[in-house]
Parts: sequence; C-alpha cells; structure tokens
Amino acid sequence: MILLRQKEYSKKLRDSRIGIGWTQDGNGKVDAEKYFRVGKEAADKAAEEGKSDEEIIKAAKKAAGKQATLDNLGKPTWKTIKRGGLAAAGAYLLSKSPEFIERNARGYGLDVRIPGELKSKLSKNSKKIAIGAAVIGAGSVIAKEAPRVLKKRKAARLGAEINTKERLKKSK
Repeated sequence: MILLRQKEYSKKLRDSRIGIGWTQDGNGKVDAEKYFRVGKEAADKAAEEGKSDEEIIKAAKKAAGKQATLDNLGKPTWKTIKRGGLAAAGAYLLSKSPEFIERNARGYGLDVRIPGELKSKLSKNSKKIAIGAAVIGAGSVIAKEAPRVLKKRKAARLGAEINTKERLKKSK
C-alpha cells in the first residue's frame, strides 16, 4: 500500500500562531483572536482556490483589516450620529428663524442686524445648511477617532501577514 503525503494533495495551510502577538499588541486578546481567525479563514479559502502566495497573504491581510475596521468604527458611530444630528437640527432651526439669533444677541448686549436679503437666503437654503452642519459635526468625531481605528487596523493586518507567511513556510 502506498501512503501519499498530505501536502501534495491538499491545499490547506498548516497551523501557526506566530502572528498573534502583533495582533494583540494593538487590539487586545479577545479582538486579536477574532482577527486572527478571520485572516486564517481567508488565507485557507485563497489557498483552496489555488492562488499564489502573494495573493494568499493579501487576502488574509485584507480580511483581518476589514474586520478590525468594521468592529472599531461601530464604537464611535453613535457619537457621530448624535453630534451630526444635533448640529443639523440647530443649523436648520437657526436658518429658519434668523430673528431668534437677533433676539438672543440683544440679550447679551450685542447689536446684530441680519439684512432681509440674507434672511430670505437662509430660509430658502435651510436644508442645505443643515446638511453641511451635519457633515461638519460628524466629520469632527470621525477625525478624532481615526488614529485609534487605523492603529487597530494596522495591528490586525500585520499579524495576519506574519501568520500567513509562517503558515506558507510550514506548508512547503
């Protein structure tokens, strides 16, 4: 009876956990395991499809980075919605009633007069003003959270790349 070696007839990569430390560095233990598993599954799938080593590594990095980004963007989403919504509501109300601005400014001792032409333009374009305020409000939250999300994504991608390279070495 002839025994055939597994690596010649199976495209599945051998296991390795060498990249988990780099993933944990930026993401913590629980999230690192999740991204590690996602990258491993993507690499196995790419290997089964018969892709080259570079494509397998690229697929693992992409899957781990995508999962890390999706997980970490979910955390500031409510802050983004809240800040953008409040900015939009405030801008819409103020553009619909510029008299409110004048009254409140007089309460602080300021003499503010908005010309009639500007009042009509504000009223006509109140929806556009509200959308602009919402974008600025939401953008401020996203800009504040972006470095944290990018750090976690980079750690997940690096861990997946190192792990996949090691798995490819072991399988050859």
